[in-house]
Amino acid sequence: MVGSLEMDCRYARKVENLILRNNMRDQVALVGPKDGLELASLIARSHVFVMPYSHEGFGMAYLEAMGYGLPVIGSTSGAVKEFVIAGQNGFLIDPADNHKTAASLKRLDRDRQLLIKMSRAALETFHKHPRWTDTLEKIDRFLNDLVCP
Repeated sequence: MVGSLEMDCRYARKVENLILRNNMRDQVALVGPKDGLELASLIARSHVFVMPYSHEGFGMAYLEAMGYGLPVIGSTSGAVKEFVIAGQNGFLIDPADNHKTAASLKRLDRDRQLLIKMSRAALETFHKHPRWTDTLEKIDRFLNDLVCP
């Protein structure tokens, strides 16, 4: 798990206790905040991207994970539902439904062919969307046309 362990200390302790109670120290690591090459390395070693409890205006983190071929388990809240197709390249979970998150992870763990199929679909989804550099170039051209017609 990547992210701040200090932003919401109560939640971080709850997650740590769940890991300990379920004897999952070998499967789940709380690595704290990461970025750049360190984050890319963690994502590249992953099988699934899970963030079903967050409202994302665009969902860039989800799309970036799909660029690594990771199916997404995301929230029904926010813009991620615009490119995650439930059952094809990921799953969409109501933020209040903890059980569906676990069920989705178990399904992918048990059905490796489904994981492979969804991984390929996630990568295809990523390639259908513009990269940041493409978008920034369009914005730059637009702004320059306004200033220098």
